[in-house]
Amino acid sequence: MPRLPSRRDALLSALPVCAVSLIAQDGSHPQGSKPSAQPALANAIGVVDFVQVLQAYPNYLKGSKQLEEEKKARQAILSEEEGKLQELKIKRDGVRPGTRDYNMYTLDLDCAMRHLNGFRDILGNDLDQLTDKLMAQSYEEIEQVVAKIARDRSLLLVLRLHRDLADSSPRAKAITYDRRVVWCAVDEIDLTAEVIKQLQAGPPSAPAKADPGKDAATPKGDRNGKEK
Repeated sequence: MPRLPSRRDALLSALPVCAVSLIAQDGSHPQGSKPSAQPALANAIGVVDFVQVLQAYPNYLKGSKQLEEEKKARQAILSEEEGKLQELKIKRDGVRPGTRDYNMYTLDLDCAMRHLNGFRDILGNDLDQLTDKLMAQSYEEIEQVVAKIARDRSLLLVLRLHRDLADSSPRAKAITYDRRVVWCAVDEIDLTAEVIKQLQAGPPSAPAKADPGKDAATPKGDRNGKEK
């Protein structure tokens, strides 16, 4: 007759992985049974808070500052165009409606508004592309450092850690919880400080690419491998 699951088995199946690890280490194993392999697996896992890493990465901070300056410059251009639009509106409002001048000012105003909206879209899309480029480059460099640390520590898996948001709106918290991958992690597997330390020492060098024009070394002798 199959054994019904005990209350302890049911509780263990409902607990998070981190809690199961702690219970597995308490020494309360049935006599003759082998201890769980959970602690060994935990030693092969790391977590990284990428938001915290980006906020401390000099290359990203420098790029963000340049983006902010670019954003201000573009906003100044748009403000100038908006000023011209306002001038046209004032001129049109100073003319009696229905007259030829009023209709001409209205035409110029409509054209100026379409131009401003299109110009705003172009500048906005261009700024979005610059932002995406900065984020992609920063994450690629961070990924190299994370991979190096994982190799050095013989880690099998590195996950993204989302910290709790102390002061934020319910929507921001809801989005964070929805995206959360790691719900419980001990400090020993947190690689964030080490990743920041290595990034602040300098950006990782790009991996060396093999020269496609270089043939592999040929052993002594002819191309058939025979010694001369």
